[in-house]
Amino acid sequence: MPKDPKEGMSPTLRKRNTKTSKVDEVALESHDLAKAVNVNDPDAVIDYIQYFGDISNVFKGRVVGVDSSGIDCLYTVAGNPMRKELRIQFDSPVETVEEAKEKLKSMAKEAHRILHHDIDKSYQSPNTPKPVDWSWPTLRTFFIVSIIWTVTLLGIHLDDEQMPHSILVNARHKAGGIPIFERVLTALLIMHSIEVTVAVGMCIYARVPFETMLKWIPTVFVFGIPSLQDCMKVCVRYAMYRDPVTFGVPENVLNGHYMKYRRILTDADLGLLPVEGESSSK
Repeated sequence: MPKDPKEGMSPTLRKRNTKTSKVDEVALESHDLAKAVNVNDPDAVIDYIQYFGDISNVFKGRVVGVDSSGIDCLYTVAGNPMRKELRIQFDSPVETVEEAKEKLKSMAKEAHRILHHDIDKSYQSPNTPKPVDWSWPTLRTFFIVSIIWTVTLLGIHLDDEQMPHSILVNARHKAGGIPIFERVLTALLIMHSIEVTVAVGMCIYARVPFETMLKWIPTVFVFGIPSLQDCMKVCVRYAMYRDPVTFGVPENVLNGHYMKYRRILTDADLGLLPVEGESSSK
């Protein structure tokens, strides 16, 4: 049976076919407004339905129409693939497209603030320790790394007669002589250079202040992995501040609300496009 051309259309789209005394400028741009919300701010779609529609178990949703008095949405709930329609009225009508965009933004902010309990995270109590962007390695790390560098350099540059004790001379010869210490130094330089490259890359990605990055470069080069681990902690903290969704949200939440585009009803979901694997011809 051929599909009803009006099937799956929002009330907003159906209203265009009725005679009205005044042209709704916002409804004329309904498709572009709905597409902008679905593509650019998919989280807001779920927030609209959950908050303004008072529906808590929304699985997927989509804005299908916008007019001067409100928006039309389609949504599904968890465990039920049946699509349902929802009409959300604006608190006051809008006259222009720009007013509609501002109204959608303010509604998204209101819904997000209530649903996700936005709080001011800038305040810190007087007793809260200030985050440290750079620090010296621990005393144990400092001691061990100093011994490694000292032994390696002395093994290369001191002659036998300059060694303070014959036991050290014999130990160096048994270890393979000066060439083995030169190889150890080469390996240290290569490994620590790689670690510095990793540290710089992470600092740039996390947008760590340039002055802090300059402090980490020699520290990581000298002390290696222990300092690189400390640098990584600072980078993660900056990255969490910049992108809390990816770095600061538990995995179960990340796979829920914040998996943005999985929560939008696609054209295939609505039957407007063939589902992958199915033939478009009957």
